[in-house]
Amino acid sequence: MLDETRKFIVIIILLFITGCSTDHKPGKAAYPPPPSTTIKETGTDVLRQGHIRMFTCSAWSPDGSRIACGGADRRIRIWDVKSRRLMYTLKGMNDDPWGLIWTPDGYIIAACLDGTIHFWKYPSGVNDLTFQAHDDSILSIALKPGGNEITTASQDGTIKLWEPGNKKPLLVLAHKGEEALSVALTKDYIAGGFNDGKIIIRTLTGKNETRHIDTGSPVVFLAAEQAGNYFASVDEKGKITIWEIKNGNKIAELTGPAPPPGGLAFSSSGKYLAAVSQTDGVIIWRKNDAGEFIKDVSNTTAPGDKKFLGLYSVSFSPSGDELAVVGRRRAIRILSLKDNKWREIPAFQSEIYAVDFLNDQKHVISSGGNRRIDICDIKDMKPVSSCIYDRADAVGALLVLPDKNGPDGKVASFVSGDISGNVCLWEGAPQKGFSPVKEVNIGETEIWKLRLSPDKKSVIAACEDGYIRILDLPGLENSREIKAHSDSVVNVVFHPGGDRLSSSSCDNTIHIYSWPEMHLLRVLKGHTYDVYGLAFSGDGKKLYSVSGDRTLREWDIEAGKLIKTYHALGDCGMSIIESPAELQLYSIISWDGIQRFWNPSAPEKWRKTLIGRDLLCQAYSDDGSVLVVGDAGGKLNLMDGRTGELKGEISLP
Repeated sequence: MLDETRKFIVIIILLFITGCSTDHKPGKAAYPPPPSTTIKETGTDVLRQGHIRMFTCSAWSPDGSRIACGGADRRIRIWDVKSRRLMYTLKGMNDDPWGLIWTPDGYIIAACLDGTIHFWKYPSGVNDLTFQAHDDSILSIALKPGGNEITTASQDGTIKLWEPGNKKPLLVLAHKGEEALSVALTKDYIAGGFNDGKIIIRTLTGKNETRHIDTGSPVVFLAAEQAGNYFASVDEKGKITIWEIKNGNKIAELTGPAPPPGGLAFSSSGKYLAAVSQTDGVIIWRKNDAGEFIKDVSNTTAPGDKKFLGLYSVSFSPSGDELAVVGRRRAIRILSLKDNKWREIPAFQSEIYAVDFLNDQKHVISSGGNRRIDICDIKDMKPVSSCIYDRADAVGALLVLPDKNGPDGKVASFVSGDISGNVCLWEGAPQKGFSPVKEVNIGETEIWKLRLSPDKKSVIAACEDGYIRILDLPGLENSREIKAHSDSVVNVVFHPGGDRLSSSSCDNTIHIYSWPEMHLLRVLKGHTYDVYGLAFSGDGKKLYSVSGDRTLREWDIEAGKLIKTYHALGDCGMSIIESPAELQLYSIISWDGIQRFWNPSAPEKWRKTLIGRDLLCQAYSDDGSVLVVGDAGGKLNLMDGRTGELKGEISLP
């Protein structure tokens, strides 16, 4: 929960091997935002911006055939690199994984922002062990080369060395109460980076010798060369320094990517060093015969290349022949260092992010991670046409507009919004297909939701950068933009009276504005995670919200107060909408794969339908007889809008 009078704290993301992220308190250095969630400190709220379908960390399998990625949706997904097929999804974490390791003996280990460590056995997917390793967020995790020991660095100010299966640390390091931001581990040494710019190196064999290096700036990343001769550090300004680990001598300084830094890793042979940035993409250095690191121009991406913006993690395959980069984009990009070619795993191509009924009520449109907008016949339960969309990795928002008259009869139209800030107006017919007639870009921001104003003259866009943008029809002119939240705006809904607009955000708050003036009237606080779903009551006196904190909350909008909290959702609540057919009947969907009907007049009685996959979006037909729910498996689930009975499903290609 964020207080407007408090200073915001922003954390930088960590990455594989070093996996470092830092939470900065007032007076300390601030970093741009990594992916979405909010973690709780004593007396302070820690803010991270972004999207639930973003990656925070990655790790290769020991044989290099598979890659695991942890995300801001509290899941770890494993892909087969060759076939690009999603093989497994690991769940069970209560907070985001912030570092990931795949051990030689087949364990996938995740370090999370709630201070816990999770051990899964691969390929069974069994969680063998979970325990509270730290009192605060774990910001970095590293694996001992050739072994199974791990080390973790935490906001609680400690660095700990662990033996697999043992909940008691072998070693604990601390430094004047400073936050431990990063850690690196070799066979003989452990190195920790702290918020005051100190690097502490401790021997693990022989005498317990300790050395201190003063870098002068918070050490946000550390990466060790596997042979154990040297390690690299990155400070908050993006400066990369290579150090001799035995004596702490500086070997070289490299001109790294412009801040904010995103990640750093050595190849297994130590021949390559790679860094990623949220703005400058990928930079690779190659070590020559003289031991100097020279920038590899052929493999360095061009600054500003949209495919490589917002990168947070880089990891080399065990052979050192390939590297993978992940971040805000919904894709894993892999570079072969043998032929200098990139290839892509579209990580969420099957997910459906938006669905809406066309005005004929016989067809629905849907979009998601497959770079396509599909039009489906709900009676025949099959797609009838598609719009190929190659402007961005995903289309996250759809809005059906009123039909208009054309020379050949009614012309249907809708607006789409993608993750690169493109808003596109489409016209056509379900059977013949739709074509884009107007496109505008409203900035390098993801569009989460589109709504039509009560007078049907404007489109309102909820944007990842915290803005609400108002586009006037028919030309989609960007007439106004309002900085609405300190984090992503994920939803907007209009009051039944048409004179107010409510927005929800990843800053855990709900705002109520006057419409069309957009004067802030109320700020509703209480959720402890991103707020995704909003719905007004039919009489306009109450507002209902669902959130990643797995609760449904009921609000008195005139008093601006929370009425009641319902702990009824098994996972992240994604959407709540009111039935057009039955007053005070609401459909709620969540990641636990369950669609729920809820009536405020009988709030403890829930009707549930198990679908089984992460549920992401939903829409009612005008008469309320049909409810369509889109899921993470690429299916549109057709349900009876009153009973919740599953009538069938449409599998999208």
